[in-house]
Amino acid sequence: MSSVGRREDYNNPPGYHQRNVFALNFGIMLSMDMKIFKKRRETLMSHMGSGVAILPTAPVRVRNRDVHFPFRADSDFYYLTHFPEPEAVAVLVPGREHGEYILFCRERNPEKETWE
Repeated sequence: MSSVGRREDYNNPPGYHQRNVFALNFGIMLSMDMKIFKKRRETLMSHMGSGVAILPTAPVRVRNRDVHFPFRADSDFYYLTHFPEPEAVAVLVPGREHGEYILFCRERNPEKETWE
């Protein structure tokens, strides 16, 4: 099957899609400067005052019985965290002594990691 005409061909360099899928499947973060995301969180927290932000990402969606839609993280969550896993929650607490950014994610499940 030819890859001509796929959307990612027009917007991304050759091999981008394959590298991205490889990175997500094997839990490797793409080579991006994580300082960008830290700066984004700090900017948001500077506007929050003494509030708390709770940002959940999207869950895995079932298409039909045993087929899932490809996971796509919630845009706001991904913009602030660059964390590519489903069912995660980021909590931003400005001024917290033991870290202002807390990330909750699913427990590891080796069986699911093998078969999904």
